[in-house]
Amino acid sequence: MYAENFRELARVNTGTHMLDSGGIYGRHWQRPGIASGQPLEYWDGSESYPMLMVSTAQLLDEHLEIDQAATRHFRLWAAIADPKDNHSWLELMGAYLDRMIATGRWDSDSDGTFTDNSYNWETDLDQDFQFTAPGLYGDKVLVQMHNGADVRGGYTAPVVAAGELEGVICDYNVRPFCQHCGRDAENMYYGERDGWKLRVNRQSCSVICPDCKRVARCYPRSV
Repeated sequence: MYAENFRELARVNTGTHMLDSGGIYGRHWQRPGIASGQPLEYWDGSESYPMLMVSTAQLLDEHLEIDQAATRHFRLWAAIADPKDNHSWLELMGAYLDRMIATGRWDSDSDGTFTDNSYNWETDLDQDFQFTAPGLYGDKVLVQMHNGADVRGGYTAPVVAAGELEGVICDYNVRPFCQHCGRDAENMYYGERDGWKLRVNRQSCSVICPDCKRVARCYPRSV
């Protein structure tokens, strides 16, 4: 039985790695578990440098579901295709994807295959992941969670998931919107430059609209 969801996958023990320079308790797998129903966006709790974060595991669980049978098929294929462990998981993900498309089992959209690491994006995600998919609009994707500290190492074995990768790509930033006056911002990074403010105390964090100075919301969920 593989991880049932991304909340579980995000805390799988990936051990230590020569490229993963995190110290004790500095890796994601060493952190507390992620409860079901945790807010998608949350305040990181820092008063000196407050940030609103997007829970990577919750975001993935909202848009993707781990396919146990497909994951098992991939792992068996990988064990046969690479019995001496000469290739990285990322290489095997790409080779498997090409095979599944070539045999007609997975459909590829017109934009071609899509492989990336969320580390390469400007996001508010609290944890990175890397993936390969038969296109942005395909319904299958191979995913590895980064459970270490240093992004160069500490990745889980891949799982196959089904769902809408496009939704993951679209929702990785906290986006403030004022329900009172209609002012909005693409994300908090540029929003703060445009006058949106974070008001922080010991228990909570609020987003203040630069126009009407009232407490605003962040989408797709409220703060």
